[in-house]
Amino acid sequence: MQFNLTLSPAQREFLIKPGASFTQAYQVTNNSNSTLILKASLEAWQPQGLDGSLHHDPLFNNPDLSFSLQNSDLSLNQSFKLEPGKSQQLVLKVKSSPTATERDSYYTLFISQDLNSQIPNDTNSQSFAKVGSNLLLTISNTDKLSQKATFSNLSSSPKVKDSFFNSVTLTGQIDNLSNHFIQPSGTITIQKSGKTLKELKIFPQNVLSNYSRNILCQDNNNPPNAVPCTLQKPLWPGAYQANFTLDSTSSAQTQSLTFFVFPYYLTLGILLLTTIIFAYLKIKEKSKGT
Repeated sequence: MQFNLTLSPAQREFLIKPGASFTQAYQVTNNSNSTLILKASLEAWQPQGLDGSLHHDPLFNNPDLSFSLQNSDLSLNQSFKLEPGKSQQLVLKVKSSPTATERDSYYTLFISQDLNSQIPNDTNSQSFAKVGSNLLLTISNTDKLSQKATFSNLSSSPKVKDSFFNSVTLTGQIDNLSNHFIQPSGTITIQKSGKTLKELKIFPQNVLSNYSRNILCQDNNNPPNAVPCTLQKPLWPGAYQANFTLDSTSSAQTQSLTFFVFPYYLTLGILLLTTIIFAYLKIKEKSKGT
């Protein structure tokens, strides 16, 4: 059985007040050449690592939230058939308890093959696949959420930065000090001798509640992709200062990183060439003396 399924949207972010609810429509499309037996389910997750990875676990379920499908003929974890080239709209309802605690909760709506309800005579009935759409939910009594974030572990690489042979990569983390997810943006301003040489835009990725994420920069050649924050060679020798600043946060103090660039390999080459010439002249002088 071929499994080629699309689910849109791929991610949604919502702020919901205690006691309130909302609905979100999803479109499931079977792009394969086989009829699929599917089911929809919700799984809670938490971030893992600093690169945006996540870990699903039922222990992360928030008892203040309830989920249901508003389709008249379908509910969560109930199987449905989707023929080749056909689409199915699923309308998810999310409701919060009137006494819900103000905090973030993260879930994925999965559309998966239902192995317990396979089509008869399907020779690949034991195959399993699924697609998911992430939900980032903030429970709060106010629409005006404060953002608190800062930088940590700022560094530059490589350690030996040659003017002509090395690009310089700036790394670090954005630390979210808030009780809800944020999408901070900002800049990295590169200065030398007090003059601004370049400005890199920090990519506005989601940083989850009380968590950290690696800093990435916007790809100017292929927006809206993210790339490492890199200064391309060649670079003039001297001391550089990288100023990291976040926009629209209550703790947007600029943090700075200083690094030095020097023509190491060129200097070594000149020294080596000078040594060879000096040695050659010494040998030639000795040969004349004899």
